[in-house]
Amino acid sequence: MIVPVNLLLTMESKEFISYMGSSVDDILIELEQGENLENRYENMIQLLDHDADIEMYQEFRRVRAVVMNAEGEEMILHIDSGDHVGEGLVYLNGNTPSMENEMALSKLNADEIGKSTGDTIMVSWEGSQKKFTISGIYQDVTNGGYSAKAVHGFAGADSEQYSFSVNLGDGIKVREKADLWSSQMGGGYTIEPMEEFINQTLGGVTRQIRTATIAVVVIGILLVALIVLLFMKLRLTKDASQIAAMKAIGFNDSDIRKQYLYKISLVAVIGIAAGTLVSNFWGDNIASMAFSMMGLGITRITFFINPWITFFLIPVVLLAVAAGMTMFSSGQIKEYYIISLINE
Repeated sequence: MIVPVNLLLTMESKEFISYMGSSVDDILIELEQGENLENRYENMIQLLDHDADIEMYQEFRRVRAVVMNAEGEEMILHIDSGDHVGEGLVYLNGNTPSMENEMALSKLNADEIGKSTGDTIMVSWEGSQKKFTISGIYQDVTNGGYSAKAVHGFAGADSEQYSFSVNLGDGIKVREKADLWSSQMGGGYTIEPMEEFINQTLGGVTRQIRTATIAVVVIGILLVALIVLLFMKLRLTKDASQIAAMKAIGFNDSDIRKQYLYKISLVAVIGIAAGTLVSNFWGDNIASMAFSMMGLGITRITFFINPWITFFLIPVVLLAVAAGMTMFSSGQIKEYYIISLINE
């Protein structure tokens, strides 16, 4: 129950954007490819430079270059360039490119090119060439998982796309500001709060995971109830003569039922505690292996855990179900008497 709940909370978190090749900001702006791209870029710069509600913004330019893959064949490399490009991403190894001759690659691109951190690659664009050192390998699920980051300007290369990450000042409503800019700039721009961007990119997957998580939680609760019920039925049948003897010497039904409640609760507490610790501290490794096998560009994921849900709510619910089913199934104790057993 805890692993899918943690996965759902992680994918719904704003910080999950760091697994999608972008940093955590308030608003993401993308200039759609097409005519007048450079003019639309200048208009966007004018708006951002003169809006007093903006705390800071960063701009990035995507260019197209050519590199050799691991088999010695040419392949297209889409590179995002900018002064702060690659900051805030989840790196599997290495770090953000900070020098003109450094470049970071997404996990899938690094595998395709056959390069790792510290290796060099020759990048060609519009008649120019430059050797770059791989500064780091990061995780990315956008653009099919194939992307690259560099602070180099790639002079002479045509721009495929411009994007801006914007942080607003305190108290500014992100949704209202994004809607205002969209109405002012018109077509050719995609201006969305970061949460909306995540929802559009992973909304379908998140909804499926939410449905599966609800099903798993319900099945988990029912499974606990069924296991306790079956165990108690068998246990009470086995202990019938002992229970009858205890009642004969003065124990009442409530005393005997409490004994079973204490025993079941003790085992449940130990089991739930062990399961909670294993799920919270090793569950992200399970999810990482699953994502890695799917080939989405994510090979290592760290859960964003809500302690109130995973360390309190779920364990308490399971313990309550176990205790409730113990008390319910132990109701048959009232039928056990010495005389009845002798007659049988």
